[in-house]
Amino acid sequence: MTLALVGGLQGGLAGAALADPAVSLCTSVNGPFGSATVGGGRYRIMPDEWNSSAEVCMSSDGGANFTVTSSALTNATNTRPGAPGAYTRIEYVPRAGELPMPVATMGDTLTSWRTTTGAAGQYNVAYDLWYADAGAGCGPTTSHELMIWLNRQGGPVPLGSATQQVTLGGRAYQVYQWQDAISGKQVISYLMSSPTNSVYDLNLRTITSDAVVRGYVPGNGELCSVQAGFEIWNGGTGLAATSFSYQPAAGLPTGNVTSGLPGKCLDIGNNAPNPADYSMPADIWDCAATPGQTWTVGNDGTVKALGKCLDVTNGGLTNRTPIQLYPCNGTGAQVWTQNAKGLMNPQSGLCLADPAASTTNGTQLILWTCGASGQDWRYPYGGQPIWSAFTNKATNYCLSGGVENATSVSLHTCSTTPTPPQNWELVNDGTLRTSTGACLDAGTAGTNGTTVQLAPCSGTTAQQWLLSPTGYLLNPPSGKCLDDPRSTAVPGTPLNLWTCNGTGAQVWYSAA
Repeated sequence: MTLALVGGLQGGLAGAALADPAVSLCTSVNGPFGSATVGGGRYRIMPDEWNSSAEVCMSSDGGANFTVTSSALTNATNTRPGAPGAYTRIEYVPRAGELPMPVATMGDTLTSWRTTTGAAGQYNVAYDLWYADAGAGCGPTTSHELMIWLNRQGGPVPLGSATQQVTLGGRAYQVYQWQDAISGKQVISYLMSSPTNSVYDLNLRTITSDAVVRGYVPGNGELCSVQAGFEIWNGGTGLAATSFSYQPAAGLPTGNVTSGLPGKCLDIGNNAPNPADYSMPADIWDCAATPGQTWTVGNDGTVKALGKCLDVTNGGLTNRTPIQLYPCNGTGAQVWTQNAKGLMNPQSGLCLADPAASTTNGTQLILWTCGASGQDWRYPYGGQPIWSAFTNKATNYCLSGGVENATSVSLHTCSTTPTPPQNWELVNDGTLRTSTGACLDAGTAGTNGTTVQLAPCSGTTAQQWLLSPTGYLLNPPSGKCLDDPRSTAVPGTPLNLWTCNGTGAQVWYSAA
């Protein structure tokens, strides 16, 4: 999906509304690990100078932010690979039910972070996540570290060896892996292929899940700490985290796995599965709220329905191997990871595919070389609500609610700043809501041309929407897509339902 910044701004500023008193920390006064709470007690800042004795100072206005006001660090990047002088950072303060969080039940956990760089020196812009083994508890012995490098200056590289390039949540990364031969400590790092100084609604679950599959995060362990900051080798004065937020979510994503083909979903047993069957074929079918299309995405790489796992038949490693639902057995045939567009089985290196991008209900799904058509898949979303604008591909106008009247849904020129009519909330119950709390409603007719309106949120199926990986907004009960009937940039054009047809009039870009 193409990012619309509304969602990120909402999440990124969430922590800024709460504040503590302004604070300054200097290592000569407060010590290398002196800390202070900010953002209404939700966050904590710390210089964390662990590999130097030079003076480092930082300050915050009391919101979820900090600035490195001075740094006398002079470490060389080749002194010891992976050893900066300090990690000036902000971190989420653990609280019951949020952190520590069991990895096995970690939901779509989002974080947003904006920074200002350009300072002289050598440093990175990086998240640092820490995990503990099952039963070990969080503390000094926590031995599993996951870093997400957004950017770097002056030559630092992640610890370990570059192993593979992956795409997770629409972002490309180079993966680095390292393990200490003596202590057993593990570090896995994800270096963004396209450097950035800010992220909006970054999903930590998808990255954690990838690290679990690689054996660097314990699937039965727990997430202990979420930190964001600058590892500084030398220089760094002026670096700033201008806003930071972390939105924990427990509960695995459950729902439809949508195809990039409009109106189609991953299905079991030709939409009439018999749970008593030992195995059942996986196929493509019109999206519906049925048991055979209700999938739970595990952080161990499994994708489950009806108590069984999505499986490569006989552990096949070649193109055309059929996909099935089969009793879960912990083998590589039942592990799936997200790649640039869809789902890959790491054991075979091949992807879940709808042959020839068929739209025929009941088409058997297979393994196929990654990158072909018919391989776009989107997992259900199971995290905190995402705020976003929705931009129509054909017109470059935005989905707008309540402009003409209280119930209208229409197209208008996209605002450069978040505005209530174009600020939509994608909720994990399947609804799409305005900032006033009304829901996008398809009505009960379910026929082509039915006008889509705003209505009080009622929990009816008329208010259920599935966002496909290619941007279609599908109302499952009607089997039809949100459509711009004119396909032209005419302000005030009312939107309606129409048979999903793959045109730009039905494609909506968002941050979701």
